[in-house]
Order: sequence, then structure tokens, then C-alpha cells
Amino acid sequence: MVCAFCAAGCQSPNIQQVHEAYRRADFAATRRLAQPLIDRSDPSCHAAYLAGVACCHLGQFTEARSYLLKAVRSNEPRLTGLAEAQLGLIDHQQGHYVDAARRLSQAAGKLAGDDRARAHLYAAAAQQKLGLWPESRLNLHAALRHGHAATLRETVSQMLRYTGFTIQVGAFAVESNARNAARLVARRADTAKLRLPQPRMVSSVDEDGRRLVLVQVGRFTDQA
Repeated sequence: MVCAFCAAGCQSPNIQQVHEAYRRADFAATRRLAQPLIDRSDPSCHAAYLAGVACCHLGQFTEARSYLLKAVRSNEPRLTGLAEAQLGLIDHQQGHYVDAARRLSQAAGKLAGDDRARAHLYAAAAQQKLGLWPESRLNLHAALRHGHAATLRETVSQMLRYTGFTIQVGAFAVESNARNAARLVARRADTAKLRLPQPRMVSSVDEDGRRLVLVQVGRFTDQA
């Protein structure tokens, strides 16, 4: 997982220096410049957030978590949401998928636009790791509703194509046999009045590299 959320806005000159270091991708300088602002009696949540994201880029996830936990105390919902989302990405990176899904879903409610869509997307990815396919689809559809960036929407659409369960009728070395199997399944489904999608044929290869044609039916949100 890549820490990919937008950096929060900032106002004061000192914060601006931290922000500029982050924009230059000088993440060590970002952390160094942010530290005095975090150590103040009225610590800057913006500085803590930027330091946390910088540490993510540096692979310093323990330090990143410490900074981001300070940032989530912000009174600004967007900054809180961004920090919560980054914490969710760290949880995902470390294999804590339950925590990742929870944090990212919570973060989505505090964000808007593409930031919200990304939170839904990454929550869905964590839920897929847990086998929570219906929940994952809900988050993916939410990502499509809120996201605007073309590359983001394409990623979501690709994940939706491969989310859930598919019935595989068989794998055939001879394409005509695959077509016959597809017709037979469609006829049986029609006779039994089952409202199934039409079977599809998918090109594949076996473990020895030989061409196969897979006959598959549907993409279902749960095994039942």
C-alpha cells in the first residue's frame, strides 16, 4: 500500500516551510522542520500530519503512527480524516486488516471528493483480504460515487470486476468443447428458471503454459 492522500493545507510561515519540504519530497527535512512545531505547548496538528506522512515515505512506520495519532486530535474534520486514513494505510501495510478497514471507513466520512474515494477504495482492499466481499463492494461503489480522477475511477472499476465469487464450469483445451459447455449451462439455467448471467469464455493457460478456455458464470457478492 502506498501513502497516497493529499497533504493538508496550512497557513503559518513555519508550517509553510514544512509543507514546501514535503512538496520537494525531502521527507527527512519535513520531519526535522515539523518537530519544533509539534513540541510546542500548543502542538500543530498540521505539522504532526506532515511529519507522519513523511515518515511513511521513509518507511518509519512506528514514528509515523506516533505523529499521526497526534494529528487525529485536530479540530478540523478533513485533517482528522486524512490522519485517520494514513493510520489505516499503515495498518494495511502491517497486515492488520480489521483495523485498516475500520480506520479507513471512519476516515471516509470526514473527507470529500477523491480523498474520500481513496479511503473507500483502501477500506475495500482491506475487506477483500478479510473475505468481506459484500462490504468491499459497498465501499467500491461509494468510491465511484465520490471519486473524480480518471485513474482512480479506473482502479475502482477494475477491482469491482474481480470482487466476489465466480462459478467456473470447467477448463477446456478445445474451444469447441468450451462453447458446448457454455451452451449446456445456459440451457439448464433457463430450464430451471435460474436468473443467471450468460456464461462467458475466458482465455487462460495451465501450469505448463498450454492454452485453456475457461467457462465461467457470474460475479456474485457472496458464496451463497
